[in-house]
Amino acid sequence: MPVAGTVHVRICRESPGRSEDPSKPPGGQNDVMAKIRDIVFDARHPAPIARFWAAALDDYEVAPYDDAELDRLRGLGISDPEDDPTVLVEASHGGVLRLWFQCV
Repeated sequence: MPVAGTVHVRICRESPGRSEDPSKPPGGQNDVMAKIRDIVFDARHPAPIARFWAAALDDYEVAPYDDAELDRLRGLGISDPEDDPTVLVEASHGGVLRLWFQCV
């Protein structure tokens, strides 16, 4: 029987009255109050689920592991990125929405 997971949404708030279009005065209907920045999924094994969604979504990829991140994982006793408790999937084109998969 499948176990339902928890999905967390992180919202980045922008200043009220700040218009996306500088030619429009603040306070109009085009003002942005909040944007979804991150969606966080709880998972038993984050890495394979992150790889699946990176492959399923156009222009998304698992964030690469640099030396500093690998050192951080080793400091936690994790020698293989496959066992990383938090895996980031982000747009390769620099999009804003990021997907985090975290171990629960």
